[in-house]
Parts: sequence; C-alpha cells; structure tokens
Amino acid sequence: MTGMPRESKNDYLKSVIADTVKTFSAHQIVESSAHDNLGRWLLMKLYPDGKRMTNMWAEIIEGRGGYLYVNGDISACVFGICSGQSEPGRTVQWMSPSTPDGYMAEKLRTGMAGLYPCTDWHSEFAVADLDEYLAEERKAFKDHDDELEDHDDELEKQEVYSAIRRELSGGDMDQREMWRRLYEAGVDPESFSRWGECPSIRMITAWGALRRLAELLRAQDEAAMSKTLIAAAEASLTEVKP
Repeated sequence: MTGMPRESKNDYLKSVIADTVKTFSAHQIVESSAHDNLGRWLLMKLYPDGKRMTNMWAEIIEGRGGYLYVNGDISACVFGICSGQSEPGRTVQWMSPSTPDGYMAEKLRTGMAGLYPCTDWHSEFAVADLDEYLAEERKAFKDHDDELEDHDDELEKQEVYSAIRRELSGGDMDQREMWRRLYEAGVDPESFSRWGECPSIRMITAWGALRRLAELLRAQDEAAMSKTLIAAAEASLTEVKP
C-alpha cells in the first residue's frame, strides 16, 4: 500500500480505529445460533422501521478447533487457534481487545495461512522509521568519529540512505524495493523488515465487528443477570409476606 497519510502512524491508527468503531456502533444482532459451545451471529444496522441494512453487515462464526470467522460486506478474515471456547461468545470476547494488537495479527496469520498480510505498508511511515534509524546512525557516527577508520565509507552510506529517503518521500519506491536497497546498503534486515507497516485495514475492520459483537453480548449477559436478580428479589419479598 503506497498511500501517503499526512499524520504520524499513531495518529493515523487512532483515526482509523475511531472510524471503525463508529461504523459498527449502531449494528445489532439480527440472527444468532449456538451449538457445542460455539456460536454464530449476524450483525446489521436497522432502518427506523426495523428493516435490515445490507451496508457493512458482518457474520461472525466460532468454528471448531479454535477458529473464528469474520465475513460479510467486509473482507473476510479467519483467526486461527484462538482460546476461550468454553461457551458461545467466549472466543469472541477473547479476540476483541481494546485495540487491534500483535496477538490478533498472530492469530490472523495462523488462520489465513499467511495468504493475506496482517499489515498495510505506507511509504510515509517508512520515511519516519528511516529518519529514526538515521538519527541513531548519525549519533553513533558522531560519538565514535575518532575510532572510525573509513570516514568516506560512512559518508557514502549516508548519501545512499538520503537517496532512499527522497524516493520514499516522493512515493517512488515500494516496500520490496526499499528492502532491496537497504539490504544492499548493509542495513540489518531485522532493523528494516517492519518499516512503514501498521495493522491492516482488513484486520482492523474485522476487529471492529468483533468488538461490537462482544459489546452486545456483554449487554445481553448484564440484562439477563439483572433480570435474574430482580426475579430473586421479588421471590424473596413474596416469601416474607405474612
């Protein structure tokens, strides 16, 4: 992905997450079923007359073996070997953290067998990561200037990095080309393999659906608990009447 967001990675993610939460904020459970401690739910928004909207509907299925399927009017995601299969909805609760995180990405890689990346790549974020690396390199060069035997070699590397930065800033370099150029420049792949990456829109959208379902299931549990407590209180009052 070579889009050029004009904010920091953190600000970009906050914006995307906020938009995703808003997108699913009015969804309701319109269908549900359960079997063998597993559940299936259909989430949709409703018109004022109760009819279903087809925009951004989502179907969530807890599968056997710890698999969790999120599909619908969004790109499908399969999360693999998830925990929490003690009763319907527990896997959903387990896989709906407060924000999309590395655990979700790990489970998505497992469920999708690596067929779809858990991250999107933005050249502007790669520039920010490169800038951070260059700042550390310049500091190290300055701190050990007297110990370096080949100043020209270090200066040449800085020129190569600057050229890479210019191309990234101009949107003229993709992720693979960035990897190739940095590797040829002698940068450790472990340093740059994640430059420019952030959680994918696909994963964040699935997270948004899971988050909303978990919220609705908690509300159902709370309502059922309140109903039980009220019934128990009423029964107690009836028993103590003369």
